[in-house]
Formats: sequence, structure tokens, C-alpha cells
Amino acid sequence: MRPSEPDVILSGYYRQPDKLAEACRNLWFHTGDLGRFDTDGYLWFQGRSKELIRRAGEMIAPAEIETRLLKLPGILDCAAVAVADPILGEEIKVAVVRAEHSDLPAGAVRAYLAAHLPTFMLPRYVEFLDTLPKTETEKLQRHKLTYLNDEVEDLLDPRRPRNRDD
Repeated sequence: MRPSEPDVILSGYYRQPDKLAEACRNLWFHTGDLGRFDTDGYLWFQGRSKELIRRAGEMIAPAEIETRLLKLPGILDCAAVAVADPILGEEIKVAVVRAEHSDLPAGAVRAYLAAHLPTFMLPRYVEFLDTLPKTETEKLQRHKLTYLNDEVEDLLDPRRPRNRDD
């Protein structure tokens, strides 16, 4: 975005003067937000560029996976995040909060997504949680979900040993 007058958007980042120079290029303020216009001219928010998952060269917006997954009955909340992968660079993990009395299995999550998303967007890992980590203002703390442990189900290789420190 570009304001018509200086300091309309912001005058700087608190205690981070270099961040303003990084965000402002060629008189434009780069928010890092991703979006698209529909045929009626409405702008739809699709996530943040820093949150993109780079899997085997494909750039995947977590919001696309999350939006579809929230339509699956039995899911209250979810988050898609990147986890490091030695071959693909990053793999997709979804953290899911099931509705009360839901016993939705991890395989059903992937099967549902497979019916609605391209193959390169399908998660390899699923973890069921009681709640997702959020800030006081309810912003999702994605960085707290980028791990693999014994509670995370590997849908492609359920026998694969995982390092507890991952």
C-alpha cells in the first residue's frame, strides 16, 4: 500500500528502526499480507508471506488448507504449519482441535483434504490438540507448532522413528 502523505500508515516499528526500511521500498509499504481479488472486485485475505510453506518447490498458503479443513464436521479449529524435511525442504503438519465427542482419525483428515485440494497441499503430519497456542489477542502462534514428537501422526510412514528433540 502507498499513503498519500508521509507517516500516515506508521512512523516506525517500536525499537526496530531497520524494520521500517525493510518494509518500505520504492515509496510502497509492503505489509507481507497475501490476497486475491475475486470476479466482483472484492479483496480476500489469504495469509502472510512469512507463513508460506515451501514444499518441494511449491509455495503453499496455510490459510488455504485451514479454510478447507474447517469445513470438515468434527473440527473446531486447526492450523497448518511447516516442519523441516531433509528431502522436500518443508513438510506440512496440521494441528487439529476436534469438537467435543468427535473421534475423527488422522487418516480421515487427509482423505477429506485429498478430495478438495491438490496432492502437493496434503499434510503428511496430523496432531490432535485440546487448544491451539494463541496470544492474548487470539493470534495463532504458529512457531509453537513446528515440531514433531510421539503425539504427531505421520500419515505416510506411521512406523518412522522420530527424534524427540524435533
